[in-house]
Amino acid sequence: MTAIVPTMTDSGFLFGPAKVSASASDNGGNVWVGVASKRASLSVHVTPSGQLRVWKDGKKVFPAQ
Repeated sequence: MTAIVPTMTDSGFLFGPAKVSASASDNGGNVWVGVASKRASLSVHVTPSGQLRVWKDGKKVFPAQ
């Protein structure tokens, strides 16, 4: 296995074919993190209480609706 050294960007880093970004945060403790490739994207919202909400290509997938 070959180590991949991430390349830093303004909002996160490039790691191999993935672009990882800290999309947003607010004063209430909410954080949004994104991972994108050429084919798909994930967005993760972490609430102050530790709950996760996940979207794939703009469609909410967790928790299920």
